[in-house]
Order: sequence, then C-alpha cells, then structure tokens
Amino acid sequence: MREIFKPVLILLAICVVISLSVSVVFNITEDRILAIEKQTNELLMEKVLKEAKPFTEITSEIVALRESALTTVTVNHVYQSAKGMVFNMNTKGYGGDVVVFVGITADGNIENIQIGKNNETPSVGKKAEEKDFTKRFVDLSVTQKTNNQVDTISGATITTKAVIEAVQEAIDYFVIHNAQMKGSEQ
Repeated sequence: MREIFKPVLILLAICVVISLSVSVVFNITEDRILAIEKQTNELLMEKVLKEAKPFTEITSEIVALRESALTTVTVNHVYQSAKGMVFNMNTKGYGGDVVVFVGITADGNIENIQIGKNNETPSVGKKAEEKDFTKRFVDLSVTQKTNNQVDTISGATITTKAVIEAVQEAIDYFVIHNAQMKGSEQ
C-alpha cells in the first residue's frame, strides 16, 4: 500500500514546486510585460494619429455612451487629444482576438488604422496587417459606412471583415461622442 502513495506524493510535490515556480516567474515578469505592452500601444497610437500627443484616456466616458451593440467588437481603450481620438478595439478574427487601433481626426476622417496583437494565420489572416489593406481606410469620413467602402481580402475574409467591423464600431462611438459634445455646448 505504501508503494502506491510514494509516487503519488512525489508527483504532488513536483506539481506544487512547478506551480509555485511559475507563479514566482509570472510575478517577476508581469510589470515588464505590461510596460512593453504599454509602449507598443503608444507606438501604435502614434502611427494612427500622428503628432497628437498628449493623449487623455476617456474610455469609461465613451463606453457609457451606448448600450452594448450586438457585435463581437469591444472597446479596450479610447484616447483623446486636440487632433482627434484613438480607439483601441478588440474583435474576433479567424485565429482569435484581434486588436485594432483606429485614429480619427477631430474633423471626422480616419487618419490611419493599425492591427495590434493577434494570432491570425501567417500569410492569410496576417494580410490584414499589411499596408495594402490598412490604407483602404485612410481618409474615409465618419459619414461613410466602412463595409460599403472597404473590400475584404480574398482568403482572409473572416479577419478582414472583423477589422472592418471594429473600425465601423469606432466610427459609431466617435459620431455619438461628437453629437453628445455638440449637444452639451448648446
């Protein structure tokens, strides 16, 4: 009977040691990972809305503007500056979550979009990251519907449709925010 418990106890001890080790490593690296992620996000923000610093985060104000729409897109963060707004959106692509940064100028035009963290298939869904696709959004007005103005990429339809939906969702929030701001000025 003791012969059965000995391997079980050894395995249990190994599991406990490994779990504690992983926990310690995570705690040590968590701040560094968050700092790298923040730095990456700031670089993407600068790419979608050039020379717009400083940014003020207004995420809670934006999210409160409307009831949850029936969509797979969520708002991660929203930043505002004198030049416009940057939306950090999350959508569902073929390979899972896709982060989309959308820069909209104060006069209501998309300056640029960038695809952030994602697990899309290389040479298929990753095509959504390429300039050939992202430039299709540049200079679109918020009065235009992106699904009517931007074509998907053949073979990467799920990912590109998700990006188009995320951009449209950012536009919708931008329009609602501006309408509310104009209403409060009167």
